[in-house]
Amino acid sequence: MTDKPFYQTEKGLWKAKGYYSPKTGELMNLTNAEKMVYMYMLDRVVFFVEELKTLHFESQDTIATSLNLEKKAVGKILRTFLEQGVLDGVKRKPENGGQIQWFYSGVCKNMKYFDEDGKQLKDKKPVVSHQKEKPYIPPLGEDTDCPF
Repeated sequence: MTDKPFYQTEKGLWKAKGYYSPKTGELMNLTNAEKMVYMYMLDRVVFFVEELKTLHFESQDTIATSLNLEKKAVGKILRTFLEQGVLDGVKRKPENGGQIQWFYSGVCKNMKYFDEDGKQLKDKKPVVSHQKEKPYIPPLGEDTDCPF
């Protein structure tokens, strides 16, 4: 889909042992699998939502296959990210019918990471209030060019 052959990431993400929850400011552990899912979703959401101006849907199975992870692990990571405000999404039924699915509309791009000693990897203090742009969510029936 995107023309980039790789995922560009911050070095701080790979050094991090955890992150500050954008929703609560709480310290959350961060596994390598979570880092992979975060970068994958960042790439996909930016491409679909910001460039194509449509919501993004991708099955847990597709994400798991792409990252060589267990489907169950991907589901747990996505749920945690939604609960903590790392991902924004809405559940809705596709226009052509079918089961209710998660459509992703945003991803937190300014994550605050911390190291194994609990020290923040950036000099700034963590921001507890999560200021985010309003995601573009087309009303049902208005996104006629959407394949879902």
